[in-house]
This record gives sequence, C-alpha cells and structure tokens, in this order.
Amino acid sequence: MKNELHIEIERLARILEANGREFAPVAGVDPEKPAAAEARLGFALDEDLKALWLFSDGSDNAYWFSVFSDEQTLCTFPSFDEALAQWAMFLPYDARHYEEWRLFPEDHRDPRIQPVLIHRNWFPCAEFNGFSTSVQFDADPTDKGRFGQIIVYQHDPDAVYFVAENFLEFFRMSNDRLDAHLREMDSQS
Repeated sequence: MKNELHIEIERLARILEANGREFAPVAGVDPEKPAAAEARLGFALDEDLKALWLFSDGSDNAYWFSVFSDEQTLCTFPSFDEALAQWAMFLPYDARHYEEWRLFPEDHRDPRIQPVLIHRNWFPCAEFNGFSTSVQFDADPTDKGRFGQIIVYQHDPDAVYFVAENFLEFFRMSNDRLDAHLREMDSQS
C-alpha cells in the first residue's frame, strides 16, 4: 500500500473516532479477486482503490466517504462483490442501453464525462441509499477527461458530476469534507 493511501486511511480513522464513530475495517478481499474482475470488466482499476479493498472489503455499511454532487452526501464503501454486482446490473451495456440512459445537451454535463447516466466502463467505489448516489471510477472519459477520474451519479434528479482526477484525490477531498462537516451532516440526517 502506498504511503499516501495509508495516511488517508489513518486520517479517516481519526476523523471518525473524533466524531464518536468507530472505524472498524473488515478483512480485505483476496488479491486474486480484483485481478479476475478486471479481466471481466475489460479495464484495470486504480491501484489505490484496489489497495483499499485489499485492506478492507467494504465499510460494513459505515459512512467512510463524503461526496458533493448537488449536495453533500455521506457514502459507504461497498464490498467488492457489491460493487461488481452493481456494475453487472446493467449488462449488456449495448447501444439500446446507452440510448435509454443518455444525457441530453440541456442536462449541462461535464465535458470530461461521457453523455450517459450509466456506463460499462464506470465502476462503483462508494454509494449511498442502494447506489442511488454512486461514486464511480471512470475508465472511459471523453478526450477532455482523464482515465481513472472519479465521477458521481446521483438519482433524482438524474445527473453525473466530475469529482476528482483519481481515487486518492477523491479520498483526500472526502476526508477534508468529513473533517470539516461530519457533525453538521450527522445533525441533518
């Protein structure tokens, strides 16, 4: 595990504990699981994201992340199997699928993100309310985006927003938000 990721994990633990929450990682996934999934996905996942799943296979429904779409939202870290099942829910990701789930120009999409609401090359890494808000690893950005950028899908109203250049940047930003606003977010939920 890279030192930067380890620092953010330790920081998350301190933030949660300072706010009366337990930081209780579970056993991590077998290293073979992400490798096998990547063959099925057709793209490689971010090394920091994989390392977090190797450290803990999800947050066991505890809020470990915060993301801002059109509002601040606390998110859990899904188990690897939950994330893979959510990704597979929309297979086969064919042309009919993309037409049904496309964004229209008036939806003000970010030019770094494909003009759809769900995509075969997006992989969930944080979620709220059964993936109605879903933070995603983007393996197919537009030519203005960057492979591995982090985006968020939000339901009602349906929209997709750019979040960060990579998973580690998302984790840092999330920790910044949690550190500044966790007590406030708790009082609103």
